[in-house]
Formats: sequence, structure tokens, C-alpha cells
Amino acid sequence: MFQILLATAASFLIVLLLIAITYYRLPWWKLPDAGEPPVLQPELIEPTLPAPQTAKPGAYAESP
Repeated sequence: MFQILLATAASFLIVLLLIAITYYRLPWWKLPDAGEPPVLQPELIEPTLPAPQTAKPGAYAESP
């Protein structure tokens, strides 16, 4: 019984320690103020893929 309680307490302390270490790195830490203009995100440009090539006749080996 004491092992379960100690493991629970240790897990709780580890979680609190990890939250404390990463507190300022969490994505929801700083919310924009209503008075500030929104920060513009850079536009993502995806690369264009070339058109698929058709298979040439005789490209596949015939099975015996």
C-alpha cells in the first residue's frame, strides 16, 4: 500500500516539475491582447509535385 502511495506522490511531483520547467514554453501561455493587432503568420507555400509518369510497355516482368 505504501509503495502505491509513494509512486503516486512521485508521479505527481514529476508532473509538477515538468510543468514548472516548461511553463513559459507552453503554446497557450501568452494569449494576444484584444487591443494589440494580430500577429501575421507567414504564408506557407507548398512545393508543386511533378505529374506522375505513365508506365512504359514492357516495364514489368511477366510471371511464369
